[in-house]
Amino acid sequence: LTVIGIGSPSAGRTFAEIIDFPTERLYADPTGSCHKALGFSPGALPDLQLPAGAKLLAMLAGVDSPGTVEAVLKGYLGDVNASPEWVWLALEQGAQKGRFPTSLSPSAFDSVGTAGLRPFELATLRLQNMAGILQNWEALAPFDPALCIQQGGTLVYDWKGELIYRYADEGILVYTPVNEMLTAMKEAIAEGPFEVAISTSIAMKSTDSAYM
Repeated sequence: LTVIGIGSPSAGRTFAEIIDFPTERLYADPTGSCHKALGFSPGALPDLQLPAGAKLLAMLAGVDSPGTVEAVLKGYLGDVNASPEWVWLALEQGAQKGRFPTSLSPSAFDSVGTAGLRPFELATLRLQNMAGILQNWEALAPFDPALCIQQGGTLVYDWKGELIYRYADEGILVYTPVNEMLTAMKEAIAEGPFEVAISTSIAMKSTDSAYM
């Protein structure tokens, strides 16, 4: 797994420390050139001269960001068909780093449901993530505010260096469908090993970027 993200090398090191990510798998794309070269979406309303903050708010409302409103609602309403396991692993890691909330257990949500991803579970993780980002905003933010809405994606290459799977993020909170990606990987696994590359505006690799 290689993570390619928008930001400076120092931002990458901060990111790695926050989420306990190995820096040897993390690269910095300070100008977003990697994301642009790969054809990932620049975010909402690219032809309008508006502040990045205004475009961000537009995307959160669903403008040029398909699936975002549904994803926001899922955080509050839950999803009986989704597993909450990864949510609690992430919440535990955040709590260990001192991010609010620092003392919470799955039983806290028993009153609102017992099956699948329950109401407010995912929203609680997003709250914790937001707290961590805001606390470290100066260290994490890209130099160009417009890059805050630059979208990323996932690329999977086989052992020959051939692309076997590609997913381009279309909007905020809309990410790679993991089962779809795993299916592509299973189909290729008989051929040999492969490499997964994730480009995101949160973390850090490109040919003209700096290694952590």
